[in-house]
Amino acid sequence: TVSRLVKRKGVDIAIRIVHQLSKKYPSIKYYIAGVGSEKEKLETLVRQLNAESFILFLGNIDNDAKYNLLTQSDFFLLPNHSAGNSDFEGFGISFIEASLFGNVIVGGKQGGAGEAVIDGTTGFLFDFDKPESVEKAVDVVSKYIENPELMVSIKQNGIGFVKNNYDWKI
Repeated sequence: TVSRLVKRKGVDIAIRIVHQLSKKYPSIKYYIAGVGSEKEKLETLVRQLNAESFILFLGNIDNDAKYNLLTQSDFFLLPNHSAGNSDFEGFGISFIEASLFGNVIVGGKQGGAGEAVIDGTTGFLFDFDKPESVEKAVDVVSKYIENPELMVSIKQNGIGFVKNNYDWKI
């Protein structure tokens, strides 16, 4: 995740998703880049889950580090949600960037994510205001980890979608 660490971004939800995945995939690593008002709460959650060995906070990073991180990642988690309808995700530029670098997107259906992710084609969108969405996201990520050919297809779809719709020339 590369994001401001605020409630509506759902980084706490991403942490719970990765924690569940770690039980099946012990070599999983989850990197959180960014700063914000939720950082201390998120760090506390990671400690409570005893997940410090595989969930790592990188703090504020520059663009080169961000692009390097996105290049090395397979999934981009940003399970944005309504945060009680007090705040919402605008246009999903972070989803676009992650797709361009070949990440399978796992995001929320709230706000502008639907403009940046084609659900089931370039990534997956869930209604993270509903608790059962965490388990659905875990199941989808597991399916793609276990079927690398499907992961390659989603990644290629995402790269093509960005190049065909969000290139500066367009």
